[in-house]
Amino acid sequence: MTEPSGAVAPEPKHGFEDSRRLTGPSRFFDGGAVTLTPLSHVASNESAHASWCAHVTQMAQQLGWPVPQCVVQRHQHGTLLMCSAPIDALMTATEISEWAWERCMAEVGVIGFDLAQDHGATASAVFAARALAEIRPQQAALRAAAAARGLPILEDDDELSIGAGSGSRCWPLAALPDLADVPWAPLHDVHTALVTGSNGKTTVVRLLAAMARAAGLVSGLCSTEGVVIDGQAMTQGDYAGPAGARMVLRDQRVQAAVLETARGGILRRGLAVWRAEVAVVTNISADHFGEYGVDSATDIAEVKLTLARALHQGGTLVLNGEDELLMAAAQRLPHVAAVRQALFALDAEHPRLQAWRRPGGPTCGVSAGHLQLFDGSTQ
Repeated sequence: MTEPSGAVAPEPKHGFEDSRRLTGPSRFFDGGAVTLTPLSHVASNESAHASWCAHVTQMAQQLGWPVPQCVVQRHQHGTLLMCSAPIDALMTATEISEWAWERCMAEVGVIGFDLAQDHGATASAVFAARALAEIRPQQAALRAAAAARGLPILEDDDELSIGAGSGSRCWPLAALPDLADVPWAPLHDVHTALVTGSNGKTTVVRLLAAMARAAGLVSGLCSTEGVVIDGQAMTQGDYAGPAGARMVLRDQRVQAAVLETARGGILRRGLAVWRAEVAVVTNISADHFGEYGVDSATDIAEVKLTLARALHQGGTLVLNGEDELLMAAAQRLPHVAAVRQALFALDAEHPRLQAWRRPGGPTCGVSAGHLQLFDGSTQ
């Protein structure tokens, strides 16, 4: 690293920046994870990356956590270090990731980082205490009980809700109920669709919500234009992220939720929801390069296809069959290949749609001015 004059620039005082939690499914992980942006010339050192992963893994094992999945993403603007972590210990996991990287810097002799100052053999005890303090037993018990009953759960820094829409109940974290006091019988999920893509997201969200209303359901949507419940605007602004999704899914009028899901929210925090019935990816275009490790349209496609991780068994991923980048990424990613897919195109006779229909794959396209839907059996 050099300054414009050619002189060697001083090393940063900190070994990292942008240490974050991923509280939902994300590009590389099905569940919780943490991500770190390392600094200094060591950030591009593959040996340091391996050492970071080794330190993180060793500490996780000492704490009794599952062996973490470590991902190192090199991109045009730097490096991202990511690892999976227990959802109820993400704050501690960020600290472990930071500690592991600063150990790496000390190991290669970066001035200002001293191995003797990282608690040495007591590090595991320090992190064990922090992890224990972070876990909220009552919250963890509710999370487990909801999962056992197949119910969705939403958590943020202030509230926890079980169920969705008309089948939901919400409590402040400071006043969580005992398991015996939760009214489990009326709690249930609702139809939930996630929509993302480079263009057309908001239009598709509005169309799907209108279809749900036409079918007699109370629909709720969130988008870059705001939150709308049963056709009534509740708030305006960009709500294509976790806050908008929670507003819709915690509204007890909602019977069908349609959630615009922006690229930025997926990259910064992961998906807001863990369960969906349908996910739609409209298209991919070359934009937003240079943010959170996104260098190319292929990166964007992979980020958008994170939605497949939220589909529960029997859910459907709806893809633009005319988008070559999107379809190439969908064929390459294991978590996408594992879910049921449906394709759409402007032309119902597009070659890819024809090929998809032959073995019974669902498609939708325009033929003679009409939408033609093939559901796998009838047309």
